[in-house]
Amino acid sequence: MYLRQQIRCLDEESDGNNADRPPLVSSAAAVPADEILAGARTCVVMAGPGAGKSSLLRTWLAEGVERCLRGEGPAGSVPVLVPAQALITREKALRGGSLPDALTWAVSCEYGRELRGLFASPPEDGVPWLVLVDGLDEIPRAETRQKLLRHLAVHAQGPDADVYRFIVATRPLPPGELERLGPQALRYDLLPFRREELPQVAHRWFTALPERVADPAELAQRFITELSAREQLTELARTPLIAGLLCQLYAHNRIMPDTRGRIYDEYARLLVLQQERRAQDASGSPDVGKLALDIAGHIAARRLAPKDDQDVDEEGTNEEDTNEEDTDASLIELLSSWPGPWPEGMTRKETVLRSGMLTQRAGELEFLQQTFLEYCAARHATRTPEACAVTTARLLDDRWARHWPWKPVPDVTFFGYGQRFWTPPRKQEASYTGFLLDRLLDEARGPALTSQVEQKLMRLSGKRNLDGCRFLAELKHLGTGLPKAVTRATMTSLTFLARITDDDRRCADLRANPDRMHPETDPGLAEAYLSKAQRNHRVIAAEALAWLGAEHAADILAELAEVPYLATGTWRVQAAVRLAGAGDRRGLLLLHRLATDARVRDDARVEAAGFLVEHGDEQGVELLHNLACDKKLLAPDRALAVSVLAGIGHERSADMLGSLAESASTSPSVRVRSAMMLAMVDDERGPDLLACLARDIDLPSRTRLWSALCLARHEPSRAVETLAFLAHDRTLKSAWRLAAVRELAGHDAERAAAVVADLADDPTVRRRHRRKSARLLR
Repeated sequence: MYLRQQIRCLDEESDGNNADRPPLVSSAAAVPADEILAGARTCVVMAGPGAGKSSLLRTWLAEGVERCLRGEGPAGSVPVLVPAQALITREKALRGGSLPDALTWAVSCEYGRELRGLFASPPEDGVPWLVLVDGLDEIPRAETRQKLLRHLAVHAQGPDADVYRFIVATRPLPPGELERLGPQALRYDLLPFRREELPQVAHRWFTALPERVADPAELAQRFITELSAREQLTELARTPLIAGLLCQLYAHNRIMPDTRGRIYDEYARLLVLQQERRAQDASGSPDVGKLALDIAGHIAARRLAPKDDQDVDEEGTNEEDTNEEDTDASLIELLSSWPGPWPEGMTRKETVLRSGMLTQRAGELEFLQQTFLEYCAARHATRTPEACAVTTARLLDDRWARHWPWKPVPDVTFFGYGQRFWTPPRKQEASYTGFLLDRLLDEARGPALTSQVEQKLMRLSGKRNLDGCRFLAELKHLGTGLPKAVTRATMTSLTFLARITDDDRRCADLRANPDRMHPETDPGLAEAYLSKAQRNHRVIAAEALAWLGAEHAADILAELAEVPYLATGTWRVQAAVRLAGAGDRRGLLLLHRLATDARVRDDARVEAAGFLVEHGDEQGVELLHNLACDKKLLAPDRALAVSVLAGIGHERSADMLGSLAESASTSPSVRVRSAMMLAMVDDERGPDLLACLARDIDLPSRTRLWSALCLARHEPSRAVETLAFLAHDRTLKSAWRLAAVRELAGHDAERAAAVVADLADDPTVRRRHRRKSARLLR
């Protein structure tokens, strides 16, 4: 049933705290996902809920094992698949105290065999372990995720770099988290199915259900015909998990629910029915499907949102406080918190497995998919009218707050003091939020509740509420069944927010051609008047309009990208990238125009040329080369251009990087980045330059230490001498020398001990830093 997907390399993560920078986006060319295996660097595969991340890792594992069983030997690496949660303890330490022990524990539990010492060394000389880490986002606490990423980075970049290679699968995480893996880690977006692939997906699913489908080809044709008549459902079916659920429902009942929530409702009924049939055939045990789903919802809510999941009695009050450690507790432990009765003659584990939503792995319970956990948690949060009322208030009412200078609403930065603003849930909660709204808007909940929820959603779609409108558009794109009135109101408001008036066009034209202004115009007043036409939020609104399927969204994006001064250069590039990503021919033309427009900021020009390169446009390479050679550009922008060229193997990129790194007129940070990029493309000059920069006493202390740390990632053995040199360098403040000792201890404990002994007699080192350095080796 598995159909190979494609990936797209993501660009460097944008700064989520910088309002003048667009969010993470990429228009790189799509390539087969298997190309990741040909590399040697740590990688992150990111995609939304149900996008096929786990299936991709399992396929790589199965193919690697089959290759070894056929006697062909490993092809570059030997895969081992482990859940992220199995590697780290509640105390945020690796299980067993080291990565080899953690891998051994996880794999031994999975297969029920003792594998002591298996992962302490490579499986063969020159062949590393390919550690496939699944479900990083399923670790609830951010600090635990970050700690695990730091552990992986240490092994990927340190002395064990030839023993392990890591590929991490996760949903998108908050900005900055993945930086713990280091600058060498590549990030990929796992792409959904293309529309033309859906017939093949359906045929494979129906062929795999022979007991239900006599003629897979004929049923696949009927399925695709019916699916094609429903635009939003077709877009939903591009998600691999949704496509699989729809195919199974159609094969069993010939039904095709129209929203994501209803798809999961019907599939839950199907799973319970299948579990009950199996159980009755085996032992005639009682029907406990509904109870099992309720219990699954209870433990899912405890795991997903322990602070919000407080049992609500009929009066709407909380029966008991929630233990914050629920997030770290195993699902088996959480079963004990179920307040209701248990069926006779069945264990707790047997009961909850009847829901069909969970499975048993290595003696522990786990949900089949993270989306199943979110669905069950949403069922629990809407199980009674009282619970629905509490959930509605938390989701839609409690997020409104008045904006004051001393108590600002997040993301509201420069206007609106005294007004009320609504803060949307985090992006990581979009899937769960969508399930909640699908259930709250279900007609079975009663007209009073659905009408109340619809009114609250209408309030979010106001013309001044960009965050609310974008939130609704994102949920609609995810497959949430929003009321038609809410969808229309949201589209109207987004059109208003993205609009470009004739006055805006006149202002933009005057800014581009200031000679047309009256000569006696006051410059300050003119700037204040003309600058009002430049609004970057139009790009965000137009993107959200595209999610709702608005045909005019592409025209707005094209005008924003084309006309100067309607948005800043970086956001104009963002608009052009969105067009190119949607297959609009204007996208690439506009990117070329932006890359050659001297009025556009240099960094935006480099980004535009880089996107052209990633789209396979040969003109982009020439543009990047010209920008990299243009000495009028700032050094950081030239370095960015050269880095992109180096990434595609441009023949002159290494010489350009070397020139930037060697030039004393280049800023120190750019020199280090250029040398680091040289090392990453395996140019022998890179480590030499990093070592020289670290020893250059004319450079800032921070830059020198950074150079040594970069050297340690590429040539740990060579970095030992450089770090020892920095630790002994009396021109550095003792805090920087201590930092060098700390890094040295992670690479060569004996050498670090010798350095600490030297520092103990060094009067230039502050006493407290001498004590700290001594404690590093205990």
